[in-house]
Amino acid sequence: MRIGVLAPPWLTVPPETYGGTELIVDILCRGFKEAGHEPILFASGDSTCPVELVSKIDQAEMPPDKYKEHIQIAAILEQAYALDLDIIHSHLEGFQPYATALDIPVVCTLHVNITEQRRIFLQTNSAVRYVAVSENQGRSFPFGVHVIHHGIELARYNLQREKEGYFAVFGEISRKKGADTAIRVCEESGKRVKIAGYVPPLELDWFEKEVRSKVKLGSFDYLGPLGFEEKVKYLGAADAVLSPVRWDEPFGLVIIEAMACGTPVIGTRRGAVPELIEHGVTGFLCDTEEELVEAAERVHDLDPDDCRKHVEENFDSQRMVSEYIKLFEKIVAK
Repeated sequence: MRIGVLAPPWLTVPPETYGGTELIVDILCRGFKEAGHEPILFASGDSTCPVELVSKIDQAEMPPDKYKEHIQIAAILEQAYALDLDIIHSHLEGFQPYATALDIPVVCTLHVNITEQRRIFLQTNSAVRYVAVSENQGRSFPFGVHVIHHGIELARYNLQREKEGYFAVFGEISRKKGADTAIRVCEESGKRVKIAGYVPPLELDWFEKEVRSKVKLGSFDYLGPLGFEEKVKYLGAADAVLSPVRWDEPFGLVIIEAMACGTPVIGTRRGAVPELIEHGVTGFLCDTEEELVEAAERVHDLDPDDCRKHVEENFDSQRMVSEYIKLFEKIVAK
């Protein structure tokens, strides 16, 4: 199959630092190619994924911008027939209204929370087939969807059994992700905390007032965004990763990345988090801040090998790629 893959244009594929969606797009494109298919990636021109690249935007640039998104969409609309695409796999929800402009089947994976506004929007075009990244996210759609959990390339994540005595918070550093809660949990349990990731511009004031300024001197490090190899070392050396989210997390890629490194995860029972953590084996699921503190004191009871095994059995990239290919083949055959 010739598969047109439509990626967000504001981060490179693969991402240099922050970018869970772009990491998954890169894994899928390379997986499709290795399986004998022909992925054509529509992404920013500075992307380095080793497949055929089409772009009208030379350089990726944050924050997300609807104008850039529609430039990207225009590119696939203009070139889909010339490229002889069999199917389009979109990771941009904005492509949905244009899907019927092409006589080519469209599958869309949404990496976002399904709000009421999105539910209304999604019902305006029934021609698109949707993939949810978790069972919880799938239940939020206004119609039935295919669920495919994310997967990662385990060979790129080193299992680290010896830890260095800190808790980690990684990814988007924002209110909905609960970094301020993580700080309080670490202070209550006497743990050092290292925070790494991207602070959105709209969250900078909150980060300074509610995170950085509330930390006791010497108990906190903000490392900023990390490259892939730095991220793996940082996650692997942590006693635990904290994910006290305040929203219905569609997936939570850092959770399976941490467990692949042998690091348990302490998370709130929201969104997809219960689908990823095996309570009492690979981490703890909590409902209150008090439970988070109690869990922080119990992480040394968990075995790094059990964390790694859980990812090997459930969240391997080959399983993810295979499920997408089977879905695409079924749709194209019809």
